[in-house]
Amino acid sequence: MMTNAFKMLAKTLFAVVLLFNAGELRAQMPSKENISSRDKQRLARFDKQVEELRTLLKIPGMSAAIIKDQKLLWAKGFGFADLENRIPATPDTVFHLASITKTFGATLILQLVEHGKLSLDEPMFHYSSDFKDDSVKIKHIITHTSQGTPGERYRYSGNRYSYLTKVIEKKFAKPFLNVVVETFFDPLGMTSSVPYHNVVVDKDKWVASLGKEHLDRYEKNLLRLAPPYSVYGEEIVHVPYPLRTYVGVSAGFLSTVLDMAKYDVAIERHVFLKKETQER
Repeated sequence: MMTNAFKMLAKTLFAVVLLFNAGELRAQMPSKENISSRDKQRLARFDKQVEELRTLLKIPGMSAAIIKDQKLLWAKGFGFADLENRIPATPDTVFHLASITKTFGATLILQLVEHGKLSLDEPMFHYSSDFKDDSVKIKHIITHTSQGTPGERYRYSGNRYSYLTKVIEKKFAKPFLNVVVETFFDPLGMTSSVPYHNVVVDKDKWVASLGKEHLDRYEKNLLRLAPPYSVYGEEIVHVPYPLRTYVGVSAGFLSTVLDMAKYDVAIERHVFLKKETQER
């Protein structure tokens, strides 16, 4: 029942949250007068469906956004970002992206390929001594086919995917965090996003390359962070994942639904990669 409901939620979200073209997203929600009566009806129906499924799946809080014709049509929070303190989820709530972070890393790897600076057939032992021969290639890590006989079968591994961090850092000659901020966060105006949870705690390490303005903004953004929860039996409990100290290709980024909408629109427009590279 839970599995079917989850699939239903995913299908509903993907069917309705359509991102057409790209461009600057409106900074504020459009007035109700600018939304057609048909869209109002669809939004009301969608709103109800999401809340019903959120309750069924015991999701503490979530946010969603809809972009239509390069404009923000709708955004809303459901449930609570912080259950204990009864803080409602909103479109400005900051969430852990967890493994969605991998999409940023994959895009950077393919940028390097597209620019002729990297081959997916290059052995991973060039970047880590954990690989003893040339059997495991970059293509095996990025496609989760590196375990057992490389390329033979898919087996998801976040830990092995993290090795791509070293590839990116070597080719860009700078920390992964800085590459992401310069390539995605700043150009797209993702001003509510944070590279990783402890970036402010570790500010002495980053102030020289990021600047005080960035770190001050990250500190304010973290005040809107939803703590991570999980369902354990019938109970909603706190979980330690994602790790507060980790910054790399596998996980770590924090963002809002509105910032992620900007990122998704840019992906759809092939801002970072040519269409054929992205399809590959």
